[in-house]
Amino acid sequence: MALQHFVPRFVLNHFASDAIGSTRRAKVVSVLDLATRKTFQTAVTKVAASNRLYDFVAETGETLSVDPFLTDVEQVTAPAWRKLAGLERISDLDRREREALALFITTLAIRGPSIRAQIEGVPGLVLEHLRKSGEAIEGMKEFFATSDGRDAEIHASIIVKLSRLYHIIAGRTWLLFKPPSNRRFCISDCPVALFNEIDDGPAGNVGFLVRGICLQVAISPELLLIIADGDAYGVREADSVTRLGEEHLLRYNALLARFAHRHLYACSALDFNVPDGTWSGGPSVEIL
Repeated sequence: MALQHFVPRFVLNHFASDAIGSTRRAKVVSVLDLATRKTFQTAVTKVAASNRLYDFVAETGETLSVDPFLTDVEQVTAPAWRKLAGLERISDLDRREREALALFITTLAIRGPSIRAQIEGVPGLVLEHLRKSGEAIEGMKEFFATSDGRDAEIHASIIVKLSRLYHIIAGRTWLLFKPPSNRRFCISDCPVALFNEIDDGPAGNVGFLVRGICLQVAISPELLLIIADGDAYGVREADSVTRLGEEHLLRYNALLARFAHRHLYACSALDFNVPDGTWSGGPSVEIL
């Protein structure tokens, strides 16, 4: 069966180390299982992947997949990702590199199992809402039953449609940060986390186009990129890197765990510092 990575290996390699005793330059990564709070080390090739995650059978009977599209995006982005990780300057990116990174980060935020779980959970949430409202739900149960098996197709459609927002993400304010001295960033099986300091009330404040939204993603253990709505916060893009304090790193880890499906990845188990109670079995339906 085809193993499809929802966090590409070129990203994981930045958070990996050389396997001890290996003669093939194999890379290993430390993993924190948020469900058990246990850590272990394994090969990069064995994490953040699932068999045929992106494959689905269309109504015509043809087997389709969004994986080739994601692979193309990865190939275009990998050089720009490595360039940013190495030079640590936003101004060193040309327009195409910046747009490639924006496209990749947009897809990276929505391609993983946490989003798939949200899609799978929508029917249950709708039925529960109708039940509490006193509505008859038997007919709706039958409707959702006929939609079983289409989760991968729906997920693929969401990935492609939301990827078209890349030009908006590219045009926002990009800011770089370093961890506190002698500390490192980790990532998760959903590496892009969203946050918003502006409270929009019952309407919610998390979504790619919501005023005040910010996307955070660690480019490497030494570099964090935050893509912010600069107009909402009065922040301008600066060609510098700001060093975070310990409290900010703890906040980053807490937000990363909140959006994670189950696992965090790092160069070393010593890099995991996640407050208890920040992971509750995966994110609720709020991104899409």
